[in-house]
Amino acid sequence: VMDVCAQPIWGLDGATVEATDCELVGSAEKYPQVIMTSGAQVTLSGCRLRDGLSNAVWVKEKGQARLTGCTLSGFHKDSAIDARDAGSKLVVSGTTIRDGRHPIYGQDGATVEVTDCELVGSAEKYPQVIMTSGAQVTLSGCRLRDGLSRAVWVTEKGQARLTGCTISGFHKDSAI
Repeated sequence: VMDVCAQPIWGLDGATVEATDCELVGSAEKYPQVIMTSGAQVTLSGCRLRDGLSNAVWVKEKGQARLTGCTLSGFHKDSAIDARDAGSKLVVSGTTIRDGRHPIYGQDGATVEVTDCELVGSAEKYPQVIMTSGAQVTLSGCRLRDGLSRAVWVTEKGQARLTGCTISGFHKDSAI
């Protein structure tokens, strides 16, 4: 268990990080719990990330992250997972993201792949999945439910592909 660190896991310059069955609790304002930059890669398996004051996982500058069987919750000030630019990639499978501002954000040509995941809830005015500035997301076999805004929102040449997903409980705005 890593508890209330400014930034528990940070990889840069092509580093590789693997974490299994870990728990990350809290983070300082403006610092994601996990950040991969400059080509660094992280694999998280069966981990629980919660209650940070920024993102759970943030990749930029060709950083990459793979999450399998994880639970992310309580990210109320920013997106749970965030991919920031071309070459950056998030691959998420079998993961639950709940109780936060919004689960997934991609911008500036980043790529996000989400398979067999559950996204539960979002804050007022924040979609569960946002792709902007040419970012792309593929959602396969996912369940998106009970957000206070949209399930999926694409803007500024963002792209989204949904296959075999279930979307329910979006009563205040359009689902897509």
